[in-house]
Amino acid sequence: AGCTLSLKVEGQNPTGSFKDRGSAVGISHAVSAGREWVGTVSHGNMALSTSAYAASAGLECAVFVPADTPAERLERIARHDPRVFRVEGDYGKLYSKTLSLEADAGCVNSDTPLRFAGQKTVAYEIFERLRPAVPDAIVLPVSSGGQASAVWKAVRELDRAGLIDAVPRLYFVQAAPCDPVATAYREDRRE
Repeated sequence: AGCTLSLKVEGQNPTGSFKDRGSAVGISHAVSAGREWVGTVSHGNMALSTSAYAASAGLECAVFVPADTPAERLERIARHDPRVFRVEGDYGKLYSKTLSLEADAGCVNSDTPLRFAGQKTVAYEIFERLRPAVPDAIVLPVSSGGQASAVWKAVRELDRAGLIDAVPRLYFVQAAPCDPVATAYREDRRE
């Protein structure tokens, strides 16, 4: 393709997902705050990651999933013995409601500051590995956009600090069966 391509393999993280970066920070914070439990709203990798890190820290974990979450996903999440609550109704509303609970109730979701702090490390590691060069572009998988926001925040911080000479373009990809961000972009929607 006429370019140099570098890959960052996040599948080597403990649960096989980039979500582990945010879980590590969120769970560490919960432990330092004296919490006995944490919670998350997810039906996939984040639920698995949060429950694994909670179990490793000796914390209880509550995972809220849509009622129609497939059994094979629930089996993976159950490996770390969280309390799984299957929720009927609008998953998006449930997720939005728990965002306000992060500080008070220990909910660690994709779009919360603690997860951002952990997920920013993806960008830091990319720049550290490639220095002094700066990549022209970074391509990231996106679900709700938490990782994309975290990486963008890290890039802007590195730029403001004068640690990089150029700001790379960011490209985000989503799987066709679940592409709300891509759909909103195609339809020129702000939300």
